[in-house]
Amino acid sequence: MLVGYAFFSGSLSSDSISGSAEPVMKRAKEDLANCRGIDKDQIAVAAVKAVNWPDTSLSCPEPGMVYA
Repeated sequence: MLVGYAFFSGSLSSDSISGSAEPVMKRAKEDLANCRGIDKDQIAVAAVKAVNWPDTSLSCPEPGMVYA
């Protein structure tokens, strides 16, 4: 299983997430397909959800790194 994240700016209302995220999902699938050497049609999007991260490390800070 491959897991990836794509980031987009825009409305965070649940009604508009899938529509505004569509171009970003397409680019993310293309990037993942290129990185893995597979066809982008083999990649399925399991979920799209809006998230307000509490910090710029996206809640995954690395030791020794400084974040805004």
